[in-house]
Amino acid sequence: MIENCEKYKRFIEARGVDVKSRGSYVSYLNRVQRELGIQINSEILASIDDLENLSQKLEKKSVNKKTRSNCRTAMRHYVDMVQSA
Repeated sequence: MIENCEKYKRFIEARGVDVKSRGSYVSYLNRVQRELGIQINSEILASIDDLENLSQKLEKKSVNKKTRSNCRTAMRHYVDMVQSA
């Protein structure tokens, strides 16, 4: 489960992300968790460096480019949320 998932949804809603996209972003974070066998939390995904590291790991797992891009967008919002706290 994504740490602070409800907070994340509220955060991206405040940024103007529509309901459908909010659900998609959560799904992409769940995909990252599944692919990499991790739990998204504020220790694993707190910076752009963390985002880059996870993105490279997804590439090594042969996750296609479009999905990786969508995962990166979702992760970027998560990093922004963590850094805004």
